[in-house]
Amino acid sequence: MPFLKHPVVSPLRPLVGSVWTFTADRGGPAVSRQLILPDGCVEVIVDLRRPHVFLVGTMTVAREVEVELPARLAGIRFRPGGAFSVLGVPLPELTDREVALGELRRDAEEILGAIQGLSVEPAALALQKEIAARKMPGSTPDPRLMVAIGELTGATTPRVDDLSDRLGFSRQYLARRCKHLVGIGPKRLARIARFRRLLKLADAGPSGGWAGAAHTAGYYDQAHMIREVKELTGRTPGQLRRPA
Repeated sequence: MPFLKHPVVSPLRPLVGSVWTFTADRGGPAVSRQLILPDGCVEVIVDLRRPHVFLVGTMTVAREVEVELPARLAGIRFRPGGAFSVLGVPLPELTDREVALGELRRDAEEILGAIQGLSVEPAALALQKEIAARKMPGSTPDPRLMVAIGELTGATTPRVDDLSDRLGFSRQYLARRCKHLVGIGPKRLARIARFRRLLKLADAGPSGGWAGAAHTAGYYDQAHMIREVKELTGRTPGQLRRPA
């Protein structure tokens, strides 16, 4: 599919994972069906054909979406925890949902007005600038919480109890604040991060096939990996990726 990535403007770089555009003309079917996999991220997306700005909350499981063609889309994908710092909206209310930005922010029409009439690449830049300029005051979280989210989505899967003890939180406080900042709790976030590590390993063609990828990604064994992938996606690992 014709997804393109674009540079992130400097005020958003610590908080944004990627900026993308999608352009597709109708050369056959009226819709394009895509399987969207969970990644622990929140996105702001502008549909330039309608026009319409909406938020996609953190997903707990994969879902299939239909993109009506022709399509002209631009989006900002925040890192886990980054969206709250910029948008200041209640992320648990967005989990597994699409919500019009106007339902959550009074300035949605102004943001849309700055983008309307632009082609996709200028729209992606304008959307970033509008979001960066409208960062909600007082929305910066405790830095220790961002450290916790960084570790939960890092190269290994920490135990939540160990992580909360090390950072001086109760387990309940970490679970509550992680859900507030990301939209999901720490255990679910860590599971999704482990799944994303598995996909990267599969794309790289790891030695040892799926058993080797499962071990490197942090699963107990291959059966554990298969069970969790099915729970998150409704598919087997082999239906998603095939290691060399």
